[in-house]
This record gives sequence, structure tokens and C-alpha cells, in this order.
Amino acid sequence: MPKGIILKGVGGLYTVYSEGRTYSCKPRGVFRIKGVTPLPGDCCMFDIVDDELGFILEILPRKNELIRPAVANVDIAAIVIALSSPEPDFYMVDKIIATCLVKKIEPILIANKADTAKEEIWDTFLKNYAPTGLRYFKISAKNETGFEDLLEYFDCKTVVFAGQSGTGKSTIINAIVGYELMETGCISEKIERGRHTTRHTNFIHIKSGAFIADTPGFSNVEPEGIDEKELHLYYPEFKPWIGQCKFQTCVHIKEPGCAVKEKVQQGSIGDLRYENYSRMYYRIMELNKQKRGY
Repeated sequence: MPKGIILKGVGGLYTVYSEGRTYSCKPRGVFRIKGVTPLPGDCCMFDIVDDELGFILEILPRKNELIRPAVANVDIAAIVIALSSPEPDFYMVDKIIATCLVKKIEPILIANKADTAKEEIWDTFLKNYAPTGLRYFKISAKNETGFEDLLEYFDCKTVVFAGQSGTGKSTIINAIVGYELMETGCISEKIERGRHTTRHTNFIHIKSGAFIADTPGFSNVEPEGIDEKELHLYYPEFKPWIGQCKFQTCVHIKEPGCAVKEKVQQGSIGDLRYENYSRMYYRIMELNKQKRGY
């Protein structure tokens, strides 16, 4: 019985990759009975009916799973921001980072459009994200520069792309894959927002052994499944100062003698990152109250 990885699923039919070939497979009825839906990224056991058709028999245990977007077994989430247009939504970036860390997915940052970069955006990026210790790459998808280190980092990993529309995610994937795979959107001059052109998660297997996918839905991610009192655990730059606050139960919002807030004032922690932390803290508190019914 061969083993494969699900690349995509559309209309109840799943594309499964195994040993250099792809097969169109239907899941056995047992999945519907058990309430299990195969996801892109799932490792599975399947049965081949003929050269290109088969049936998915078993979904192997997942190491992680996302609901929005619906995807499994992700190693890296590549979060793309634009260094020019559209203006970066750093709050969305921070929500994605926190969500990934909760799910034990490594977030990395790709600063795209280096060829037209605005100095103030790059400075804001460095000030706020260099202290996190997260890997970041500065590239130009248009000129296909800065890709060498990025591709090396992706070797044999399962990678999903995330970020605002118009940041160049599809253009980056086109450059990685080596041909025009994804339909790319355009930027409206009036509103500086890209048309979202990806409707389904679709993994592509590339020569390095990596599986690459654009992932619709990440831009609407909410910081669900996190206790607001534990949010600081998913801000890596806070870690050196946790335990040094005046109060042991400090959540770094309003408490006096907070070491984290002191480091923000000193510039060791980015002020924008901290602002987003506070905003996310109250958003999580609101979501958790709704969940509890009060």
C-alpha cells in the first residue's frame, strides 16, 4: 500500500503525490462516518485502482493542523510583507506569528519588493522584528533577487505562504516553482490593495524536496485557542524578561514594575510589536468571553 501526501482537494477529489507521481483519489466512506476530512498536507495511505486513480484509505497522525486555512503538517509559514505597497498590516502579521507558534509551526518573514522599498517601512520592520529572533529574508520577487538563501531554507520542508493580498506571494511562488503557476493579482492605485486570487490550498512539490503552497484565509486569522494570560509566551522577544517583573503574575499590560514595558521604553522590544501585543491581548479576552458565554 503506497504512502503519499495530499496536495489539494477540490469537490471531494484529492490529488495525492507519491514517488514522483500524482494520483486523483477519493476518500473511502469511513472518513465521512468518522467525521474526518482529508486536508492538504496530510500524509495518507492509499490504494491505486489504475495508473492515475485511487482511494485514500488512511490519514496518518497530524503533527499540526490549521482551520483557517484548512491545512495540516506545516513546517514553515512564510509571512510576506511589502516594503512599498500595500502598506504593511503588522497587526495581521503578529496574529499569524502567534497562531503559528501556538501550533508549533515556524514563522519566517519575507520582506518583498526590495527594489521599491520605502526606507521608513524597512526601518520599522527591523526595529520590531529583528529582536524577535525570527528568520527574515529581504527579496525582490519582481527581479528574482534574494532567493538563494530562502530556497535553501525551504529544503525538504512543507511551506505555506501567508500575508496581505498584493504583497507578491503568488509572484514569489511562481519564481520558486519556475513557471507561471499562480494567477497574480494587481494593485489598485486608489486603495493599494491586491485582488485575492487564490481560492484553494494547493501544494506544489519542487526539486529541493519542499512542498510549497499559497494559502487563502490566513489574512482573516483570529488568535483563537490562546489564553490571554499566556499570550506573552508567543512573543519570543519577551522571553529574556519574563520573571523579572515586580509581580509574578504580570501580563505586561497595566501592571507597575513591568520589565517588558521597561524594555519597550528602552528600545530593546519594538514599540509596534508591543502595541499589537496589547491589542491582541484584549481581542483574545473578548473572544474567550464569547466562548464562555459571558
